[in-house]
Amino acid sequence: MYFTSLSATLLPMPSNVRQRPLIHNPRAVRLRRIAAGLKQKTLADLAELSEAHVSLIENGKRSPGADVLKRLATALDCAIEDLMAVEEPMHLEGPELQ
Repeated sequence: MYFTSLSATLLPMPSNVRQRPLIHNPRAVRLRRIAAGLKQKTLADLAELSEAHVSLIENGKRSPGADVLKRLATALDCAIEDLMAVEEPMHLEGPELQ
């Protein structure tokens, strides 16, 4: 069962709503890199990743784990959350909605 925090009170998530996990935002990674004046190779070196790995992340072809996101955020001098995309809860069809 999923729970959400609302005013410091835990409420059960409605049964017709499924939350999608946080995912990285490839555009945010690329825009922050460019704004910092870094080449992919430089970002890769700072984050201790391969240039190919950074390219795959920026193009949305690879989803980085928490450790890689932390290294990218540190190299880009930003919070991990700045590299994440939060999708709205996905509403499911069901008899209780009709």
